[in-house]
Amino acid sequence: LGFEPLYQQGFTQTTYKVILLRSQGQTLGLAVRNVQQMVWCNPEQIQASSDSYVTSELSSCIQGYYLSPDRELMLVLDGDALFQTMDA
Repeated sequence: LGFEPLYQQGFTQTTYKVILLRSQGQTLGLAVRNVQQMVWCNPEQIQASSDSYVTSELSSCIQGYYLSPDRELMLVLDGDALFQTMDA
């Protein structure tokens, strides 16, 4: 996705959270430093993404963005696109 791997970032943290995605019999784990919250949104409220605020690597895996009721912008990952980048 264009980010530096966690193991290269020099963190002294010994445990991480893992978000699991499953699609068509495959499982993909995304290691992250923390998860602040899970947000459920109506898919009809996901807006088309703009490449102006994401890297080119990340833009291929973004479904769009969601603007929460308190006006917080959240990127929405496209799980199927993530699997396609892993196969490439």
